[in-house]
Amino acid sequence: MTSRQRPAKRVLFVEPPPFPEWTPEDVESTAGRRHPSLNVTGERVYSYLNLSAAAVLRERGIKVEYIHCQTMGVDLDGLEDIIGPFGPGFVVVMAEHINLGTADLVAQNALESGATPVFVGPLATALDTEFARKQSCRYIIRGEWDLTLAHLVEALSAGEGTEKVAGLTYLENRTVVRTPDAPRIDDLD
Repeated sequence: MTSRQRPAKRVLFVEPPPFPEWTPEDVESTAGRRHPSLNVTGERVYSYLNLSAAAVLRERGIKVEYIHCQTMGVDLDGLEDIIGPFGPGFVVVMAEHINLGTADLVAQNALESGATPVFVGPLATALDTEFARKQSCRYIIRGEWDLTLAHLVEALSAGEGTEKVAGLTYLENRTVVRTPDAPRIDDLD
């Protein structure tokens, strides 16, 4: 572990704002598409996909935090202030078409703080090889990420390689590596 790397057993999930200049005062948001109640009632609604993955990590003794920037009113500057003190080993970014520019900025900030950025989500799955070539993204998890993320965190925390972690795409020696697809989760309990 280099001096800038963080302990791997701390994971920060981030759903970035829609664009780099977004502030909590902006009326433009993804809320009408994904979180209509946020616009109408002010209710806080979070992604069950990331919350499910966070629950799997917590059950395995891994410390997790979750930031949904728009719902929680956190802009990119505020996110920098959170990433530093939390000291995550991984920053898991829900990369979607609407937030791709900010997802990349969040990943760059994660790298600068010593964390390993990981992209997840349907778009990351569909564009995994393109994302792997981005300088800011270290790992892309294809498909369901609950268990794959846990396996990645555990492997890297133990100093092991990632070649046995199914469902990953990453760049190694300028070559895109795709491990075999992870099996679907049969027992949802």
